[in-house]
Amino acid sequence: MGLMEKLLAIVAVLCVSVLSCGCLGGEKSISEVVDNPPDEAKSLYTNGNALALQKNYDEAIEAFDEAIRLDPEYVEAWYNKGNALLMQGNYDEAIEAFDEAIRLDPELAEAWNNKGYALMKLGKSDEANESYAKAEELEFVARNTFMVETFSDPTSQSSPNSVGIKIRGD
Repeated sequence: MGLMEKLLAIVAVLCVSVLSCGCLGGEKSISEVVDNPPDEAKSLYTNGNALALQKNYDEAIEAFDEAIRLDPEYVEAWYNKGNALLMQGNYDEAIEAFDEAIRLDPELAEAWNNKGYALMKLGKSDEANESYAKAEELEFVARNTFMVETFSDPTSQSSPNSVGIKIRGD
């Protein structure tokens, strides 16, 4: 899988995550979410996803950080914080967030994959390849539940060039 395909997979994971939680349409501030929380951490996480989808990465990271403050073991918040940092080009911080998600859920193949992308962007190809290998070992593509598209052959219905996105939610 080339770098462009991996970047597109990261973007697709973030979008699918947001779409799967049904959080489109509401533009609430962090304070509005905190004032009416059935589950504050989940509300903040959902708000962070909506903000990230709108490319408001700074605000999304704030929401994820607040969710993490309330629930330090919130794997998805760590993971999507890493995605938002990755989209900003903050690769070192993204790696830290992915590492925490991996510490909490060592079988989170998406985090291994996205960590590999961040490492590659930092020129750490050996470490990146190790991370990609771990994602593949966890069957990142084989266990997907949603196929985005094929990149090298748009007419193919199923090919090794298809990018698989595993939907991650609560």
